[in-house]
Amino acid sequence: MNRREFSKFSAFGLTAFALSEGAVAGTSKPERGQTTTGVSVEGKAGARARKWTLWYAQPAARWLEALPVGNGRLGAMVFGGVERERLALNESTVWSGAPSDRHENPQAKAHLDEIRQLFFNGKYIEGRDLCAQYVLGREDTYGTHLPMADLRLDMKHAGGAPSDYRRLLDLDEGIAQVEYSVNGVPFSERFWLPTRTACWRCISLPSSPANSPSTSG
Repeated sequence: MNRREFSKFSAFGLTAFALSEGAVAGTSKPERGQTTTGVSVEGKAGARARKWTLWYAQPAARWLEALPVGNGRLGAMVFGGVERERLALNESTVWSGAPSDRHENPQAKAHLDEIRQLFFNGKYIEGRDLCAQYVLGREDTYGTHLPMADLRLDMKHAGGAPSDYRRLLDLDEGIAQVEYSVNGVPFSERFWLPTRTACWRCISLPSSPANSPSTSG
């Protein structure tokens, strides 16, 4: 599966799952250190109170497994490494296409209500197929995003192997988070992209100079 296919099917699947009223019944938050992956929901039963989270029990081994964050212009795939964090960066002008009036599919608007209704009715496969047919830009002219650069952060902890690892993507806030412990000290990293910049924060709890990692990039 290439990046275009990954983006297409991931977006359709997450959209359909988030629109479903019955998809969250009985879903609970994962325990720390749990060796699996999945979707968790926190909060009350009302749709507006729900908190949608993707979570994983290990760092990403490849681009397709990393957690995406972005603001419409800047984007990053967060790999969630402990000793070395990798952020695969992208920017909206870094792409292989060129301006053209053939990018948009003129039939997209006419089918938008039908696609939404299919998702609301739980018919995710049918909705996905219509999106692929009418919503995506034309592949013969649109081009594709290209990698801009990798930002690597080397973090040296004061000895000890990491434990209780978990990385998460908050789908409501667009924040990627990595949690782990070293020598019994919990660490939390957060990545997000506001309008004009990129933010990364790593804290240790309890916070002290001895517990905090030294960082170079």
